[in-house]
Formats: sequence, structure tokens, C-alpha cells
Amino acid sequence: MRPAARIFIITTEIILFISLAAAAFTPHAPIVILGNHDFTRENGVIAGGGTADDPFIIAGWKIELSDGDRYGIIVEGASAYFIIRHVLIEGAIDSDGAAIRLGFVTAATVESSIILRSMNGIEITSSTGVTLNDNTIRVTGFGLQVLGDRAADFHHDIDGSNMVNDSPIVYIYGRDGETISDLMTNNLFIADSRNMTIKGNEISEGDGLSLAFVSDSVISNNIVTRNVRDGIVLFQSHNNTLSGNSINNPHAGIRMWLSSGNQILNNGLLHNWVGMIIAASTENIIGDNVVAGNRIGIKVIAGSAHNMVEQNTFYRNDSGIIITDAMHNELRGNGFISHEIAIDFAGRASENLVADNTIIDGATGISLIGSRNEIRGNLISHNVHGIILPVTFRREMLRANRISENVFNANDRSVVFGPEAIDNMISYNFFLGGGRAGSDSGRNEWKRNYWQEQVKEDADEDGIGDNAILILPARAHDSAPLMNLDLASRGLGVINRMVAATITLINDAGIEIEVPVRIADATHERFIGLRGLPQVLWPVSPGILFVYNDEVTAGFTFLHVDFALDIAFFTAEGIFITATTIGKDVERYAPLAPFKYALQIREAFYQESGITSDHSRLVIPLPEGERN
Repeated sequence: MRPAARIFIITTEIILFISLAAAAFTPHAPIVILGNHDFTRENGVIAGGGTADDPFIIAGWKIELSDGDRYGIIVEGASAYFIIRHVLIEGAIDSDGAAIRLGFVTAATVESSIILRSMNGIEITSSTGVTLNDNTIRVTGFGLQVLGDRAADFHHDIDGSNMVNDSPIVYIYGRDGETISDLMTNNLFIADSRNMTIKGNEISEGDGLSLAFVSDSVISNNIVTRNVRDGIVLFQSHNNTLSGNSINNPHAGIRMWLSSGNQILNNGLLHNWVGMIIAASTENIIGDNVVAGNRIGIKVIAGSAHNMVEQNTFYRNDSGIIITDAMHNELRGNGFISHEIAIDFAGRASENLVADNTIIDGATGISLIGSRNEIRGNLISHNVHGIILPVTFRREMLRANRISENVFNANDRSVVFGPEAIDNMISYNFFLGGGRAGSDSGRNEWKRNYWQEQVKEDADEDGIGDNAILILPARAHDSAPLMNLDLASRGLGVINRMVAATITLINDAGIEIEVPVRIADATHERFIGLRGLPQVLWPVSPGILFVYNDEVTAGFTFLHVDFALDIAFFTAEGIFITATTIGKDVERYAPLAPFKYALQIREAFYQESGITSDHSRLVIPLPEGERN
């Protein structure tokens, strides 16, 4: 029999079964049981005494919900034994409700029941010892939701005979050292387990992947997409590694709650509402992920602290990172391109560090509502506003933030301070390519910054201006302006964290040429490249060698590269393929042949150095360098 015909017959049999079964049900109003005393005949109990040997039985009912009804059956605060058997529930369409809710119960069974035309199916909250078997659930929201504060709240017997939208529920708890792989399902629940390997699964169009009280496990190379709420949930789960997962869901791609010590590495968080939510969680590392096309890339909230968000690629999210009610978090070495707000300290954010990031082509680079934060060593380029400490209408004072060693390039306004910004220090920054300070409350300290377009005097040649200068239109004063760019390399963001090395090229005549470079071998480094670098700093900068894992046919964009440069391509064996000169702001260039290495360097370098044919080589292996 052909697969399509088989599916049609199975689906027809299920519909026929449901239709025939519905005829055997007796109509009943929604059932509400709030304690053992509510197990009455009026509440649908047809037999039993509430003991293990003689449980209460609620069976044979058809419950159709009306407007305003949240639950078809709700049982809460009951220690009695009971069974919900062979009931049909339809029309539970309240998004905050469910067809069946079991809360704070200890010995419940739901079996051989049907849920149709509903938003949400079965909700189990702060309960133990619940058994589900042979239930059919057809919903547009969650099929099964299990919540609780203790590992024991997830100890339930839920087997694969339960179906959510024709997919069996996969519910696992109390395991150690097992592997779960190659499933295609709409739900996967793992609780109170450790040393697990969860890999190569596809979880879509359902309840997603939920981890509760899971530790020391690896979750890798899964596809988690189009689930009704969050993609992957970690609750009270610690010291896990999530890597190589592809995540695309209408709510959060990953949601961490009360979880610590996890590593979220090399995942694709693409086109979620929020790529990742970190809530009340500490000491997690979020690194080398691609975060693109989300409404919010990463959200750090609810007292989360000591988390590291490092070396990620952020592209065209509305907001890259939002931090609210959080402290002691670090954002290091990330690349941001094309955001409304790349980094948004949205309120009560304190003592966080933003260092060595590159922020390009947005409306606002950093919006800062908070105090005692440090913004250091970032390249903030081609934005409308570089950094804003916005008006808060006295809801919050923005004080004692330190903004230092950043390079501001070609922004319309580099720094804008609202009236609540006081006692902030702005020092050792480099304001290049226009875009001076837009406004200032007059109660902040500006000292030892470099102003490209300001006339400065330095009679004693100590590198510090002799006189304060007026910063317009902010009408602030820099008390001791810098005279030169000697320290500007501290503020080159992602570029400054690339490995520094000296590579060897062999030209057409066999002559070796040593070239100092930065090596861009990580996704976020290749993503940024030389974009945003001020032209005035390019002549003294080394080249950048792009390194890929394998030969690729990738193209390069030179948008927001402010100068012409040379680029050459080499095979995995180091054989020269081609070289060309690229003008500034070229949208895309790609060679015709696959390559593994690409070297961007000053204009006319290859022609002058005699590197023009396949007789030229890049010496492989490359030398080991040092990362700043």
C-alpha cells in the first residue's frame, strides 16, 4: 500500500473512532473539584471512595465549554485517588486555560479520553504520581504542559499511547546516561535526569523540547521549529551544553529559568519572537551563536547575573540584547549589524560590562538606562546614535557609568545624554568621522577623548591638549583632550579580539613575504571583518585573513567598509586563485572558484608584491597567533 493511502486510512479510522465514541458520552457541565470534599455525584463522580483500591471515577461525560469557561475539568488540592476515564472535552479555547488541569494532586489517572477543538490540552501543576495513558488530544496550543518547583513534581507515568495531534507524547524522567536521538515528534519532555545525550531530533509544531531538573547533559544538532510556544525550555537545569541546534519558534527560541552553568554554543536562533530569554539564571555562557531575524535577539531579565554573552553574531533583530533588572553580566566581542537598538539596558541594569563589541548600521548602538555599567573598547560605527542615556522622566537616574576606550565612527550623533544622566565618566574615546556629542546634562565628566575635527594645542608635546575644548552641540567641555590616535587600537571591537599572527606568502618569483594579519576564523569575526573600521585607522592596521573550515563559495560584502582594499583567495592547499581591488561600500563580491582562505589587505598590495598567478602560495599550516 502506498504511504499516502495508508495515512488516509489511518486518519479516517481515527475520525470514525472519535465519532462512534462520542455517541456513548453523556453531556455534563465543566467539572470543578477544589479539594477532596468536591468529589461528588454533582461533579461527575460515578463511583469510588478515593482510596488506592477504590479510586473516585469520573467517566462517560461529554463536556462542551462555553464562553468564559477556562477548564473542562479542573482538580486542585486533592490527595484522594481518582481516575478521569473516557471523557470527551470540546471547546477549551481560553488561551490561559486547558481542557484538563490537575494542580497539587498526588494520585491521578487520566485515560482513554478525548480532547477536541481546544486551545490547550492537559496541564499538570505541582503534582506527583499522575498517570496518563491512551488519550487523544487535538489542540492548537500546547498538548501537555507540566509545571512545578521540585523534581518530584515531574515524576509522572506518561507513555507513548497518549497522542497530541497524531504524534505520541515522549515523556522521560529519572534517567541517567541515556541517549535520545533521531526522533521526529512534536514534543519531548525530559525531567530529573542527568548525563543525557539528546541529539539529532526534529521537534516541530507542538510543545517543543522541555528540560526540567536536567544536569550535565548534551543537547546537540536538533531542529526545534514552529512549536506553539517556546522551542527549548530549561527549568532548574544546570551544567548542560546546547550546541549546533537550529531553533525557530513563534515565542522564545530558548528559555532559561532558574538555571546555571549552562553553555549555549553555536546554535542558530533564527526568526523567533525572542531568540533567547535568560530569566533568574546565573553563570551561563552564550557564545558563537547566530542570532538573526528575531524581534528580540537575547533578553536578560529577572535578576540574572554573571552571565557571559560572547562572540555571537547578531543580524537584523529589532533589538539585539535587552537587559532589565540584571547585574554583573558581560557582553564581550559580539558583532551587531542593522538593529533598531543593538544593546538596550532597559531599566535597573547595573554593574554590567559591554566590551570589545562591534556595532554597525543601526538606529541606536547602545541605549543605557542603569547605573555603574562599563562600556569599553567597542567600535560603534555608522549608526544614527552611538550611545544614548535617554530621558527617563525622573523614573530612574543614570549615574556613575563609565564610557571609555571606544571608537565612534561616522555616527550622526555619537553620544546623547538626557537630563537624568549625572556623574558619568567619558574618557579615552575616539570621535571620528563626524558625529559629536548630541546633548549633555552638564553634570558628567569628559576627559582625555580624541576629537578629530577639533583644533587642539599641545605645547609640551605630552599627547594631552593644553586647554579644555568645547564639545558642540552638547555644550560640554573636555578638560584634557587627546592629541593623537596612539591608543585608538583599544577600541576596535571584534577586530581587536582576533588572533594576531604573521603569515607567509610566496610570490610568483618564489620570494617569501611576511605579512602581519588578524585571523578571522569564527563566524562573528568573518561576519564583521573590516566593516565599521575608520579610514584613518586602516593604513596602520594589519590585513585580515578569513579562514573557513572547508572550501566554500561564499561571497563578501563591503558595506560600511570606508576605503578601498585588496582581497585575494586561496585554496585549502594555499594555492592562489585570484585577487582584486574592491572599492568602499561594494554590496557583494565572490570569486568563481571555491576557496578556504581570503586575505584582505591594503589597496594595490598584490600587484606590488608580485602575487598575481597560481605560482603564488599562502604557506600552510598557518602560524599560531595570540588573541588580544
